[in-house]
Amino acid sequence: MSETITVVGNIGSDVTGSTTAKGDAITNFRLASTERWLDRQTGAWVDGATNWYSVVCFRNLARNAGCSLAKGQPVVVTGRLKVRPWERDGKSGTNVQIEADSIGHNLRLGTTHFQGGSGGTAGTERAPAGVDAATGEILDEDGGDESAPTATGETADASTADERELTTVTADAFEEAEEKETVPF
Repeated sequence: MSETITVVGNIGSDVTGSTTAKGDAITNFRLASTERWLDRQTGAWVDGATNWYSVVCFRNLARNAGCSLAKGQPVVVTGRLKVRPWERDGKSGTNVQIEADSIGHNLRLGTTHFQGGSGGTAGTERAPAGVDAATGEILDEDGGDESAPTATGETADASTADERELTTVTADAFEEAEEKETVPF
């Protein structure tokens, strides 16, 4: 049986990647999740026990995670929980693994830069497989441009997709929008 779980925590190891014999990407890291609660008598936050999880992801998620994540970053991971006993050198234990379906930075604790497709964070120098490193465009299997969906959900050719503008939204814009009860983009 496989249960879905969502865990909020910090990446506690280097984010490592490899590929299968077929060329599919695999990314692994350890996730530390510490229970916290507010002590109503003192008004201070109290840290409880830390649970450790091994996180593994595959294919596009693995490529994107490898380009976007680093040790120490706060993340939210959703996936299938797999608990397995292990034995090695006369010792035994339990491995608690999450086979991730999605991973994202915890935006309650900071901001991130999203790059659509198989992208990474700003400043990343390596391009994932299937992405033109010079332009950031996603390539189909033949090496050409894929059609990109427009805001209306229709498919657009590459020239239309290139003409779309991205809107940068700052915290100040959100504060102003809250006062005016509008959306800043």
